[in-house]
Amino acid sequence: MKLSAVYEKSIEWIAGACAMIALCIVCIEVFLRYFFPMLLPDWGREIVIYLFAWAIMLVGGLLIKEDRHVRADLVNELFPEASLKYFDVIVALIGIFFCVALTWFGVKTVLFAKTFEEVSDSSIQFPMYLFYLCLPVGMLFMSLHYVNSLVKAIQTILGGVNIQQEADHE
Repeated sequence: MKLSAVYEKSIEWIAGACAMIALCIVCIEVFLRYFFPMLLPDWGREIVIYLFAWAIMLVGGLLIKEDRHVRADLVNELFPEASLKYFDVIVALIGIFFCVALTWFGVKTVLFAKTFEEVSDSSIQFPMYLFYLCLPVGMLFMSLHYVNSLVKAIQTILGGVNIQQEADHE
């Protein structure tokens, strides 16, 4: 099995597990809220938010890889087909810039939270740097997939020339 397939399946399983655990917590909270409100923990919704944030950030890279992320379809209708391949390069460059910037600022936020030992307000005192870490990790994956999209877009412009094959021949 290729490394990329292992990566994709791992991300899908981790994100799916996060979503399932979050769903279980929500169901338990609903049950407790109606039947045993005095047993309702103060940290349930907090954990659900953390799990969904991690799941969303991890899956973002796969959405870019599969070209299923949000995009402006209006541009596809306004411009001729031949110019759209250049638009793909621009989109990939903007995506790389945005994701790298968020990775950078995310790392700074994680380090800040770790330095000052920031914890959540609930009774579990969850270390916030672990929650904040989902931003730089997710954005790093997304930026790598945008780089791959950029390479593919440039290959399309060059007429299907495989850049990796040219590098191997040199």
